[in-house]
Amino acid sequence: MSFFEELKRRKVFRVAASYAVVAFIIMQLVEILYPMFNFPQWTQQFTVIIVLLGFPIAVILSWVFDKTPQGFIKTDVKETQDRDGVSIKVDNRPFYQQKRNIFLVFGVIGGVLLGLIGGNKFSSDQLDLNNELTKMAILPFTNIKQDKENDFLGFALSDEIINRLGYLKSIVVRPSGSVRKYQGIEADLNQVGNDLDVDLVLTGSYLRNGDQLRLSTELIDLNKNERLWNKTVQVDYSDIFEIQETVSRDIVDGLKYNLQPEEEEKLKISNVDPVAYELYLKAKDMKSNNVPMMETKIELFLESINIDSSYSESWAELATACVNVAQATKKGQYYINLSKYAVRKAISLNSESLSSILA
Repeated sequence: MSFFEELKRRKVFRVAASYAVVAFIIMQLVEILYPMFNFPQWTQQFTVIIVLLGFPIAVILSWVFDKTPQGFIKTDVKETQDRDGVSIKVDNRPFYQQKRNIFLVFGVIGGVLLGLIGGNKFSSDQLDLNNELTKMAILPFTNIKQDKENDFLGFALSDEIINRLGYLKSIVVRPSGSVRKYQGIEADLNQVGNDLDVDLVLTGSYLRNGDQLRLSTELIDLNKNERLWNKTVQVDYSDIFEIQETVSRDIVDGLKYNLQPEEEEKLKISNVDPVAYELYLKAKDMKSNNVPMMETKIELFLESINIDSSYSESWAELATACVNVAQATKKGQYYINLSKYAVRKAISLNSESLSSILA
Protein backbone atom coordinates (compact mmCIF):
# COMPACT_ATOMS: atom_id res chain seq x y z
CA MET A 1 0.00 0.00 0.00
CA SER A 2 1.40 3.39 -1.04
CA PHE A 3 1.80 6.32 1.38
CA PHE A 4 -0.99 8.20 -0.40
CA GLU A 5 -3.35 5.26 -0.01
CA GLU A 6 -2.36 4.95 3.64
CA LEU A 7 -3.29 8.61 4.17
CA LYS A 8 -6.68 7.92 2.63
CA ARG A 9 -7.19 4.80 4.73
CA ARG A 10 -6.39 6.64 7.92
CA LYS A 11 -8.83 9.42 6.89
CA VAL A 12 -6.15 12.11 7.15
CA PHE A 13 -7.53 13.97 4.13
CA ARG A 14 -11.04 13.90 5.57
CA VAL A 15 -9.88 15.32 8.91
CA ALA A 16 -7.77 17.99 7.19
CA ALA A 17 -10.73 19.05 5.02
CA SER A 18 -13.10 19.09 8.02
CA TYR A 19 -10.65 21.15 10.04
CA ALA A 20 -10.22 23.62 7.17
CA VAL A 21 -14.00 24.11 6.91
CA VAL A 22 -14.42 24.67 10.65
CA ALA A 23 -11.39 26.99 10.72
CA PHE A 24 -12.81 29.03 7.84
CA ILE A 25 -16.14 29.43 9.62
CA ILE A 26 -14.36 30.45 12.83
CA MET A 27 -12.35 33.08 10.91
CA GLN A 28 -15.53 34.55 9.44
CA LEU A 29 -17.21 34.69 12.85
CA VAL A 30 -14.12 36.31 14.39
CA GLU A 31 -14.06 38.97 11.67
CA ILE A 32 -17.74 39.82 12.19
CA LEU A 33 -18.34 39.33 15.92
CA TYR A 34 -15.14 40.55 17.58
CA PRO A 35 -15.49 44.17 16.35
CA MET A 36 -19.17 44.18 17.33
CA PHE A 37 -18.25 43.42 20.95
CA ASN A 38 -15.20 45.72 20.90
CA PHE A 39 -12.75 42.92 21.69
CA PRO A 40 -9.11 44.10 21.68
CA GLN A 41 -7.20 43.71 18.41
CA TRP A 42 -4.84 41.12 19.89
CA THR A 43 -7.72 38.70 20.57
CA GLN A 44 -8.30 38.28 16.83
CA GLN A 45 -4.63 37.56 16.25
CA PHE A 46 -4.56 35.13 19.18
CA THR A 47 -7.56 33.22 17.81
CA VAL A 48 -5.97 32.92 14.36
CA ILE A 49 -2.73 31.62 15.86
CA ILE A 50 -4.57 28.99 17.93
CA VAL A 51 -6.54 27.82 14.89
CA LEU A 52 -3.38 27.53 12.78
CA LEU A 53 -1.46 25.68 15.50
CA GLY A 54 -4.33 23.23 15.88
CA PHE A 55 -4.13 22.07 12.25
CA PRO A 56 -0.94 19.94 12.44
CA ILE A 57 -2.11 18.50 15.78
CA ALA A 58 -5.42 17.41 14.20
CA VAL A 59 -3.60 15.83 11.25
CA ILE A 60 -1.22 13.91 13.51
CA LEU A 61 -4.06 12.62 15.68
CA SER A 62 -6.00 11.52 12.58
CA TRP A 63 -2.99 9.47 11.49
CA VAL A 64 -2.55 7.80 14.87
CA PHE A 65 -6.18 7.21 15.85
CA ASP A 66 -9.36 6.09 14.14
CA LYS A 67 -12.98 6.59 15.21
CA THR A 68 -14.96 3.34 15.44
CA PRO A 69 -18.26 2.17 16.99
CA GLN A 70 -16.15 1.08 19.96
CA GLY A 71 -14.60 4.55 20.30
CA PHE A 72 -11.22 5.94 19.30
CA ILE A 73 -8.55 3.31 18.74
CA LYS A 74 -5.00 3.43 17.55
CA THR A 75 -5.00 2.87 13.80
CA ASP A 76 -3.41 -0.39 12.71
CA VAL A 77 -1.55 -0.87 9.44
CA LYS A 78 -4.09 -3.55 8.49
CA GLU A 79 -7.39 -2.79 6.80
CA THR A 80 -9.25 -4.69 9.55
CA GLN A 81 -8.74 -4.84 13.28
CA ASP A 82 -10.19 -7.04 15.98
CA ARG A 83 -11.31 -5.32 19.16
CA ASP A 84 -13.36 -7.00 21.90
CA GLY A 85 -14.15 -9.83 19.55
CA VAL A 86 -15.43 -7.49 16.83
CA SER A 87 -13.73 -7.20 13.44
CA ILE A 88 -13.54 -3.53 12.47
CA LYS A 89 -13.15 -2.72 8.79
CA VAL A 90 -11.84 0.62 7.60
CA ASP A 91 -14.16 2.29 5.12
CA ASN A 92 -12.20 2.45 1.86
CA ARG A 93 -15.05 3.67 -0.30
CA PRO A 94 -14.43 6.78 -2.45
CA PHE A 95 -14.96 10.15 -0.77
CA TYR A 96 -18.13 11.00 -2.66
CA GLN A 97 -19.78 7.65 -1.75
CA GLN A 98 -19.44 8.21 2.00
CA LYS A 99 -22.64 9.86 3.26
CA ARG A 100 -20.96 11.55 6.19
CA ASN A 101 -18.84 13.60 3.83
CA ILE A 102 -21.86 15.49 2.56
CA PHE A 103 -21.55 17.61 5.73
CA LEU A 104 -18.19 18.80 4.44
CA VAL A 105 -19.86 20.08 1.28
CA PHE A 106 -22.55 21.91 3.22
CA GLY A 107 -19.91 23.26 5.59
CA VAL A 108 -17.87 24.75 2.75
CA ILE A 109 -20.97 26.31 1.17
CA GLY A 110 -22.15 27.67 4.52
CA GLY A 111 -18.74 29.16 5.29
CA VAL A 112 -18.56 30.92 1.93
CA LEU A 113 -22.09 32.30 2.30
CA LEU A 114 -21.29 33.51 5.81
CA GLY A 115 -18.25 35.36 4.52
CA LEU A 116 -20.05 36.94 1.56
CA ILE A 117 -23.55 37.62 2.87
CA GLY A 118 -22.55 38.30 6.47
CA GLY A 119 -19.94 40.85 5.50
CA ASN A 120 -22.27 42.60 3.07
CA LYS A 121 -25.01 42.78 5.68
CA PHE A 122 -22.93 44.81 8.07
CA SER A 123 -21.46 47.07 5.40
CA SER A 124 -24.92 47.77 3.97
CA ASP A 125 -25.73 49.73 7.11
CA GLN A 126 -22.44 51.57 6.70
CA LEU A 127 -21.12 49.94 9.85
CA ASP A 128 -17.83 49.05 8.21
CA LEU A 129 -15.72 46.76 10.37
CA ASN A 130 -12.74 49.03 10.01
CA ASN A 131 -14.86 51.85 11.36
CA GLU A 132 -15.78 49.79 14.42
CA LEU A 133 -12.12 49.15 15.14
CA THR A 134 -10.95 52.72 14.70
CA LYS A 135 -10.06 54.43 17.95
CA MET A 136 -7.98 57.56 17.77
CA ALA A 137 -6.40 60.28 19.86
CA ILE A 138 -5.81 63.86 18.76
CA LEU A 139 -2.90 65.27 20.72
CA PRO A 140 -2.57 68.99 21.55
CA PHE A 141 -0.72 70.77 18.75
CA THR A 142 2.75 72.27 19.21
CA ASN A 143 3.46 75.97 18.81
CA ILE A 144 6.53 76.22 16.55
CA LYS A 145 7.18 79.78 17.66
CA GLN A 146 8.07 80.45 21.28
CA ASP A 147 5.07 82.71 21.72
CA LYS A 148 3.10 82.34 24.95
CA GLU A 149 0.40 84.65 23.65
CA ASN A 150 -0.65 82.00 21.12
CA ASP A 151 0.15 78.86 23.13
CA PHE A 152 -3.56 78.49 23.91
CA LEU A 153 -4.20 77.45 20.30
CA GLY A 154 -2.38 74.14 20.77
CA PHE A 155 -4.95 72.59 23.07
CA ALA A 156 -7.90 74.68 21.93
CA LEU A 157 -7.65 73.71 18.24
CA SER A 158 -7.19 70.01 18.94
CA ASP A 159 -10.09 70.14 21.39
CA GLU A 160 -12.39 71.67 18.78
CA ILE A 161 -11.46 68.98 16.24
CA ILE A 162 -12.16 66.33 18.87
CA ASN A 163 -15.60 67.86 19.42
CA ARG A 164 -16.37 67.85 15.70
CA LEU A 165 -15.38 64.21 15.27
CA GLY A 166 -17.26 63.32 18.43
CA TYR A 167 -20.51 63.46 16.45
CA LEU A 168 -19.37 60.66 14.12
CA LYS A 169 -20.64 57.18 14.86
CA SER A 170 -17.78 55.44 13.06
CA ILE A 171 -14.83 56.92 14.96
CA VAL A 172 -14.11 56.67 18.66
CA VAL A 173 -12.12 59.78 19.64
CA ARG A 174 -10.54 60.04 23.06
CA PRO A 175 -11.85 63.09 24.99
CA SER A 176 -9.78 66.20 25.56
CA GLY A 177 -9.31 65.40 29.23
CA SER A 178 -7.45 62.21 28.30
CA VAL A 179 -4.96 63.91 25.96
CA ARG A 180 -4.33 67.18 27.76
CA LYS A 181 -1.48 65.66 29.78
CA TYR A 182 0.53 65.42 26.55
CA GLN A 183 0.40 69.17 25.99
CA GLY A 184 3.85 70.72 25.73
CA ILE A 185 5.77 67.44 25.89
CA GLU A 186 7.32 65.21 23.24
CA ALA A 187 5.40 62.00 23.85
CA ASP A 188 6.29 58.54 22.60
CA LEU A 189 3.40 57.71 20.26
CA ASN A 190 3.51 53.97 20.92
CA GLN A 191 3.24 54.66 24.63
CA VAL A 192 0.36 57.03 23.92
CA GLY A 193 -1.36 54.26 21.97
CA ASN A 194 -0.96 51.83 24.86
CA ASP A 195 -2.06 54.33 27.49
CA LEU A 196 -5.16 55.44 25.60
CA ASP A 197 -5.90 52.16 23.77
CA VAL A 198 -6.02 53.75 20.31
CA ASP A 199 -5.06 52.66 16.80
CA LEU A 200 -4.45 56.12 15.33
CA VAL A 201 -2.82 59.29 16.62
CA LEU A 202 -3.09 62.73 15.04
CA THR A 203 -0.25 65.12 15.82
CA GLY A 204 0.41 68.62 14.55
CA SER A 205 2.26 71.89 14.86
CA TYR A 206 1.17 75.44 14.11
CA LEU A 207 2.56 78.88 13.52
CA ARG A 208 0.71 82.16 13.80
CA ASN A 209 2.35 85.01 11.91
CA GLY A 210 0.29 88.18 12.09
CA ASP A 211 -3.07 87.47 10.50
CA GLN A 212 -1.94 84.14 9.07
CA LEU A 213 -2.24 80.77 10.79
CA ARG A 214 -0.54 77.67 9.43
CA LEU A 215 -1.25 74.19 10.79
CA SER A 216 0.64 71.03 9.76
CA THR A 217 -0.84 67.68 10.80
CA GLU A 218 -0.07 64.01 10.27
CA LEU A 219 -2.06 60.89 11.03
CA ILE A 220 -0.09 57.89 12.32
CA ASP A 221 -1.29 54.27 12.19
CA LEU A 222 0.27 52.74 15.31
CA ASN A 223 -0.52 49.14 14.32
CA LYS A 224 1.34 49.45 11.01
CA ASN A 225 3.83 51.99 12.36
CA GLU A 226 3.36 54.21 9.33
CA ARG A 227 2.10 57.66 8.43
CA LEU A 228 -1.24 57.57 6.65
CA TRP A 229 -1.08 61.17 5.49
CA ASN A 230 0.23 64.61 6.34
CA LYS A 231 -1.09 67.99 5.31
CA THR A 232 -0.45 71.69 5.84
CA VAL A 233 -3.26 74.25 5.88
CA GLN A 234 -2.81 78.03 5.95
CA VAL A 235 -5.67 80.47 6.44
CA ASP A 236 -6.40 83.97 7.65
CA TYR A 237 -6.69 83.94 11.42
CA SER A 238 -10.25 85.20 11.10
CA ASP A 239 -11.03 81.97 9.20
CA ILE A 240 -9.78 79.68 11.96
CA PHE A 241 -12.91 77.56 11.62
CA GLU A 242 -11.76 76.54 8.16
CA ILE A 243 -8.73 74.78 9.62
CA GLN A 244 -10.88 72.70 11.95
CA GLU A 245 -13.26 71.65 9.21
CA THR A 246 -10.40 70.87 6.80
CA VAL A 247 -8.53 68.68 9.29
CA SER A 248 -11.74 66.89 10.34
CA ARG A 249 -12.63 66.14 6.72
CA ASP A 250 -9.08 65.01 5.96
CA ILE A 251 -9.35 62.44 8.74
CA VAL A 252 -12.72 61.18 7.48
CA ASP A 253 -11.60 61.11 3.83
CA GLY A 254 -8.25 59.51 4.65
CA LEU A 255 -9.99 56.67 6.48
CA LYS A 256 -12.54 56.32 3.65
CA TYR A 257 -15.63 56.69 5.80
CA ASN A 258 -19.09 57.29 4.38
CA LEU A 259 -20.80 59.98 6.42
CA GLN A 260 -24.49 60.10 7.15
CA PRO A 261 -26.21 63.40 6.13
CA GLU A 262 -26.57 64.49 9.76
CA GLU A 263 -22.87 63.77 10.36
CA GLU A 264 -21.94 65.77 7.29
CA GLU A 265 -23.87 68.71 8.69
CA LYS A 266 -21.90 68.63 11.96
CA LEU A 267 -18.59 69.12 10.13
CA LYS A 268 -19.66 72.34 8.46
CA ILE A 269 -18.12 75.67 9.45
CA SER A 270 -19.85 77.49 12.30
CA ASN A 271 -20.76 81.16 12.03
CA VAL A 272 -19.26 83.11 14.94
CA ASP A 273 -17.42 86.39 15.38
CA PRO A 274 -13.63 85.69 15.19
CA VAL A 275 -12.82 87.89 18.21
CA ALA A 276 -15.50 86.18 20.29
CA TYR A 277 -14.20 82.82 19.15
CA GLU A 278 -10.63 83.66 20.14
CA LEU A 279 -11.81 84.57 23.65
CA TYR A 280 -13.76 81.31 23.74
CA LEU A 281 -10.63 79.33 22.80
CA LYS A 282 -8.52 81.13 25.40
CA ALA A 283 -11.09 80.34 28.07
CA LYS A 284 -11.22 76.66 27.10
CA ASP A 285 -7.43 76.43 27.27
CA MET A 286 -7.29 77.78 30.82
CA LYS A 287 -6.85 75.22 33.55
CA SER A 288 -9.13 75.27 36.59
CA ASN A 289 -6.63 74.68 39.37
CA ASN A 290 -8.05 77.28 41.79
CA VAL A 291 -10.95 79.67 42.24
CA PRO A 292 -9.24 82.78 40.75
CA MET A 293 -8.37 80.84 37.58
CA MET A 294 -11.89 79.48 37.30
CA GLU A 295 -13.37 82.94 37.74
CA THR A 296 -11.02 84.33 35.07
CA LYS A 297 -12.19 81.51 32.79
CA ILE A 298 -15.81 82.52 33.38
CA GLU A 299 -15.02 86.17 32.66
CA LEU A 300 -13.49 85.22 29.30
CA PHE A 301 -16.58 83.24 28.36
CA LEU A 302 -18.77 86.19 29.33
CA GLU A 303 -16.63 88.55 27.21
CA SER A 304 -16.99 86.19 24.28
CA ILE A 305 -20.77 86.05 24.76
CA ASN A 306 -20.99 89.84 24.99
CA ILE A 307 -19.40 90.07 21.53
CA ASP A 308 -21.41 87.23 19.98
CA SER A 309 -24.23 85.72 22.01
CA SER A 310 -25.36 83.38 19.19
CA TYR A 311 -22.59 80.81 19.66
CA SER A 312 -24.06 77.94 21.68
CA GLU A 313 -20.69 76.45 22.62
CA SER A 314 -19.76 79.55 24.62
CA TRP A 315 -22.95 79.27 26.66
CA ALA A 316 -22.44 75.54 27.22
CA GLU A 317 -18.85 75.97 28.38
CA LEU A 318 -19.89 78.86 30.61
CA ALA A 319 -22.46 76.61 32.28
CA THR A 320 -19.86 73.94 32.96
CA ALA A 321 -17.35 76.46 34.35
CA CYS A 322 -19.97 77.93 36.70
CA VAL A 323 -20.86 74.50 38.08
CA ASN A 324 -17.17 73.75 38.73
CA VAL A 325 -16.59 76.96 40.70
CA ALA A 326 -19.94 77.12 42.54
CA GLN A 327 -18.96 74.81 45.39
CA ALA A 328 -15.62 76.50 45.96
CA THR A 329 -16.76 80.09 46.50
CA LYS A 330 -19.15 82.09 48.65
CA LYS A 331 -20.91 83.22 45.49
CA GLY A 332 -22.03 79.66 44.83
CA GLN A 333 -25.72 80.47 44.35
CA TYR A 334 -24.88 83.18 41.83
CA TYR A 335 -22.88 80.75 39.73
CA ILE A 336 -25.57 78.07 40.01
CA ASN A 337 -28.20 80.48 38.70
CA LEU A 338 -25.87 81.64 35.94
CA SER A 339 -25.17 78.02 35.02
CA LYS A 340 -28.89 77.21 34.71
CA TYR A 341 -29.45 80.24 32.52
CA ALA A 342 -26.45 79.37 30.33
CA VAL A 343 -27.69 75.80 29.84
CA ARG A 344 -31.10 77.03 28.69
CA LYS A 345 -29.46 79.45 26.27
CA ALA A 346 -27.12 76.79 24.88
CA ILE A 347 -29.97 74.34 24.27
CA SER A 348 -32.18 77.00 22.72
CA LEU A 349 -29.41 77.88 20.26
CA ASN A 350 -28.37 74.30 19.45
CA SER A 351 -30.18 71.44 21.14
CA GLU A 352 -27.99 68.84 19.39
CA SER A 353 -24.66 70.27 20.51
CA LEU A 354 -22.59 67.81 22.54
CA SER A 355 -21.44 70.60 24.83
CA SER A 356 -25.03 71.68 25.41
CA ILE A 357 -26.10 68.15 26.24
CA LEU A 358 -23.19 67.58 28.62
CA ALA A 359 -23.43 70.96 30.32
